[in-house]
Amino acid sequence: MFKLTLIGKITFISIILQAIIITVLEAFVIYFHVNFVKQYQLTPQGDGISEADLIYHAIFILSLFFQILLAADALWHRNTVQIIALVMFNFLSLIYAGIQLYQHQILEDKGTIDATYKPDAATRTYYYWDNIRIFSIFGIHVLLLSKEFGWENYKTYSADLLLIPSRQIGYSDSIIEVVLVFCFGTLMLLLAWFSVTMEMKYLLLSVINIYSISLIYWVYRLVTVNLKTLKNGQDPYQFTRQFLSFFLATTLALVVFTVFYSVICFRNMMRGIYVLTVFGRPENEAEGRSPYLDTDNLSTTSSKFMSKRQSAIIQQQLLRAQEPK
Repeated sequence: MFKLTLIGKITFISIILQAIIITVLEAFVIYFHVNFVKQYQLTPQGDGISEADLIYHAIFILSLFFQILLAADALWHRNTVQIIALVMFNFLSLIYAGIQLYQHQILEDKGTIDATYKPDAATRTYYYWDNIRIFSIFGIHVLLLSKEFGWENYKTYSADLLLIPSRQIGYSDSIIEVVLVFCFGTLMLLLAWFSVTMEMKYLLLSVINIYSISLIYWVYRLVTVNLKTLKNGQDPYQFTRQFLSFFLATTLALVVFTVFYSVICFRNMMRGIYVLTVFGRPENEAEGRSPYLDTDNLSTTSSKFMSKRQSAIIQQQLLRAQEPK
């Protein structure tokens, strides 16, 4: 377990508490959202806005889980750039929270147009008792946080065709595609992080090639999302398409930036520049170990059997050792 300073511990605990509190609040928002929708018989457009709104809550909860991982990685590596990235991610989460507020305004203003108000009598009678029950099951929500943070949440709110009848309003998406994109995207993120951290140029080259190919998919999805599908002269996903277009465009831009900077890292490795391996890793030094990673035992006498990577590392270490202290 990596050691943290007092400020580091406070930061990490604050991020965990932020994730827990916001997740519980999101659960309340989902609860009230479902109760609100029950009072209306919505049009196809209203159904599209209402059902897709649950997906955004699930994405927001998953982003909180990713933020914890990002904070742990930044504090472990003691990297200033990663701390800045963490702050930017937190700021973007705040913007996304504002987008969620706008989504609920759309649901109330646009989603209920031409909808028939049919309140449930039982819901009206036990309205106050429902409020009491909300606070009574607060502890249960805490116990279910693992589900809120995991894939089950995404599957429950987005991949269930009974909950989101997209096929009934003219859309037909494959659940297999959703699972593959989610799992494959997570795998590629881990491979990119590992290849850069361990300075493995050929693994990084594979990541660059796969990310470059994925650009075709993101462009394809950006185009298909904006192809209107009308039912009874209405567009069920009119507002959802705007948010998805923003999300896909942002993802496309991030992939382009990732490929660009990955190419720079790969070019440096091809030139024999291995920064972390030669200059050491701050997390190792903070734990009292050698800052270098499996390079102290490299011997110059076995250069005949040495790889280009090992040779470049030794040359840089020798040059650094000759520098005046």
